[in-house]
Amino acid sequence: MSEPIGTIKEFEDFLCDNIDRYSIEQNINGRNERIYLSPKYHSIIVKTDEIISVGIMKDGVVEYKEYTYTKKDYTNSKVYLTDNEIFTFFK
Repeated sequence: MSEPIGTIKEFEDFLCDNIDRYSIEQNINGRNERIYLSPKYHSIIVKTDEIISVGIMKDGVVEYKEYTYTKKDYTNSKVYLTDNEIFTFFK
């Protein structure tokens, strides 16, 4: 968006157009989790030093699949690499 948002309607339209880009990150009991607002994935949980659990919403039910990963630490993020996907958690 090139111009500032001026109305509630413009803000709502902006959210609807960009909702797939937003997520919430949280740390629960030492485990990182990211929940997407409009998901390709429902959630991503870093379970152990080797396992990441990915929740995928299907017909209103979340199905979890576990993958092994390698981790790379950067200044502002942690990147988890699986055979199929790259997941980034920002610090």
